[in-house]
Amino acid sequence: MQKQDINLAKTSNEKTKSFLNYYCSTGRNFDYAVLINGKWGSGKTHFIKGFMNDFSIENGTSFIYVSLYGISSLRQIDEKIFKSLHPLLSSKAAKLAKSIAKGLIKATTRYDLNGDGKDDISISSQIPEIELIDHLEANSDNILVFDDIERCAMPFNEILGYINYFVEHRSIRAILLANEKEIDKHGEEDDSKRYKSVKEKLVGHIFEITPPDEMDLIILADSIKNKRAKSIVLKNFSEIYKIYVASELYNIRSLKKALRIFENLSDELQEIHWNNEEAIIILLKMIIALSFEANSGILVKNEIPQILIKSAYDFRINRKRDHELNSENTLSKYDKIKRKYEMVVFSSEVIKGETLASLLFDGWIDAPILINDLNQSRFYKPDTPPPAWRLAWKLWDLDDDTFSKFYKDIYDQFTNNEYNSIGEFLQICGLMLISADIGISLLSKEEIVNRLIENSNILFNSKKFSIFDVEAYNNSGGLFDSFTHEGYEVHNSKSPEFRRIWAHIESVSKDEYVKSIPDLASDLLIEMKEDSIGFFNSLCGNRENPSKFPNIPILSYIPTSKFISTLLSLEPESQRKIFLSLKERFDSFSPRQTNLDKPSWEREISWLSEINEKLSEEMNSMKPLSRYRFESYVRTSILPNIPITPPSPA
Repeated sequence: MQKQDINLAKTSNEKTKSFLNYYCSTGRNFDYAVLINGKWGSGKTHFIKGFMNDFSIENGTSFIYVSLYGISSLRQIDEKIFKSLHPLLSSKAAKLAKSIAKGLIKATTRYDLNGDGKDDISISSQIPEIELIDHLEANSDNILVFDDIERCAMPFNEILGYINYFVEHRSIRAILLANEKEIDKHGEEDDSKRYKSVKEKLVGHIFEITPPDEMDLIILADSIKNKRAKSIVLKNFSEIYKIYVASELYNIRSLKKALRIFENLSDELQEIHWNNEEAIIILLKMIIALSFEANSGILVKNEIPQILIKSAYDFRINRKRDHELNSENTLSKYDKIKRKYEMVVFSSEVIKGETLASLLFDGWIDAPILINDLNQSRFYKPDTPPPAWRLAWKLWDLDDDTFSKFYKDIYDQFTNNEYNSIGEFLQICGLMLISADIGISLLSKEEIVNRLIENSNILFNSKKFSIFDVEAYNNSGGLFDSFTHEGYEVHNSKSPEFRRIWAHIESVSKDEYVKSIPDLASDLLIEMKEDSIGFFNSLCGNRENPSKFPNIPILSYIPTSKFISTLLSLEPESQRKIFLSLKERFDSFSPRQTNLDKPSWEREISWLSEINEKLSEEMNSMKPLSRYRFESYVRTSILPNIPITPPSPA
């Protein structure tokens, strides 16, 4: 049969399958290969393996599937093909025996690049052993399938020249799978040019893989072992498919990963959690959508919590009356994602953003933290009336009478200065300011601001506000330029009036900080002596609670002599944990990795340098084993973090 013209057309997968049925049928000879092209994760491998399985069952044909991912030599391909033909003979013992008598032949194929009738390049292909070719030719039903061509570590023209020998000179059929966009993007210019030239000689038909439909993908649920998770996935697969399409990635690999993540989470759920299907479905949809965004590099780990923040945008997203709000140019990245996946409820009311981020990016979840998140959510808490601020927060969906009723409760709370946390205080601040904008408040904005500033002073004096609360909110505002509480964005948090209130709180906090640092340092030294794990958590943090001093040079307030005398008084196991704390602290404690200012960082490093000098003196008088341990600890935990020329104390 004459080699047909290359038809680069976006055909349906059924048409592709129909042609492959024709191409792979027994008794037909072809002098060309077939190429299936598609983006990474588009389902090429899934498609071809399904076709191979069905065709083999119906026709008894043998497919030899070879992934070229990372392949750097033709010999590696020989071995893969041989192993597929003879699994037993490909064992280590058999390889040793056959290596004694194997023969290699060379075939040179020449190609004309510019059409002038002269050969511009030649490809010297290392052809498989004669024994291997004989085995392939002995069974004419063998069909070669080469996947991941763009991931091969060899020049593309070499690998195509190798495949061409089978197809053109031995009449062995071959199916190729590639992502040609990646070949064009990452291949050298000459290599890409040669690839296209050799492809014209080798490939007779090119098919574009099209995204699978819902029924093609639902079989992915078969891999889920957790019966309850599988049931939820199957019942909601139409919604999952909508998310898959909305992503515009059509990446089956990412969908598989997202389903595995959901199953990992499901394995930790308790009976009470499964009883609330609404919460489980919200979790499932969030995991699927955010997994797509994370895998594509659109979101990074520390941005996941921001997605779960409820903002005023959530209540206006579908309201066409506000054209400017719905303009793509006015939306943040987070709001664009929410618009993209309108079928998903992004909410920290089920799970905290930090917990979900760990699940998506670290691949595992701390079961106690997950259970605590769920048990604290409104889905699993005993029925208790929500606070007034949360009811009034949804003002976009309230009528005048209802909002007025909620506002009365908020005003009483504002007047009595009764708050359970700084977060609740901030929510009341925002709602009081917006009530002035609406015209429902009898107080002017200036009066509201002055009263709130006065209230904050009282809360500081009563210890209901702490520098750690302010530090946490300041970090949140610095990262996302917004303020939140319980997953709800604070109204009017970007207004000059709110920022004025916050600036006052920061100012008072700094004064409190200066007063309290020596006492905090003394407390940390006591914790070091009594609880080495607690010392680690306070200094470095853990998955559940961040460090108490991420941007405070707290160690520099502990006299080095007291630190060393306390360290030497500890048992060896506790000493090891203290050194581990120092290593963890200074590995991540720098102006680049935190919001720490340079003078504070230099102060802490100078403290560490002094600790190193004094420990060196102490080690001279230690017994052999103790000296050996301390030398090792200093070498791994202290020295890597001390500059060659230590900074001067600020």
